[in-house]
Amino acid sequence: MPGIDNYSLNNYGIDGFDKNADLELIASGTLTNDTSLMQTYRFVDDTSNGLLPFLKVDYPFGSTVPNIVIASFGTGTRAMLIRGLKNSNGNFFVLFFTGNSLAELSSRDDTAYINSSGFRIPVNVSGANYTWKAYV
Repeated sequence: MPGIDNYSLNNYGIDGFDKNADLELIASGTLTNDTSLMQTYRFVDDTSNGLLPFLKVDYPFGSTVPNIVIASFGTGTRAMLIRGLKNSNGNFFVLFFTGNSLAELSSRDDTAYINSSGFRIPVNVSGANYTWKAYV
């Protein structure tokens, strides 16, 4: 019986996306988020980080679900959600940049998500016009 080798795993995508491969942009757009808030937590220890506004995008990705979504506002604010990357409690990882500061956040109960019909990601400004990009 043949064994499973790295080629087989890569061939079927079982071991995740290839860290050496270039990201492929599959969709992008702009959207003004509303003033709703979502609870966020520190990724490392799951203590509360407080409430943040979020960007919710409904988009028909279909079978090509993005691995990474980046939302940006202005020149200094970025939020990045990586599908499948979770902490020890199973909470999603969100990398959050504002100016010169960096925060590693998480969300519980799938309040931040990426799936075949869109994504939801915490951001730091309500009622702002965000540019978003989705990559595989």
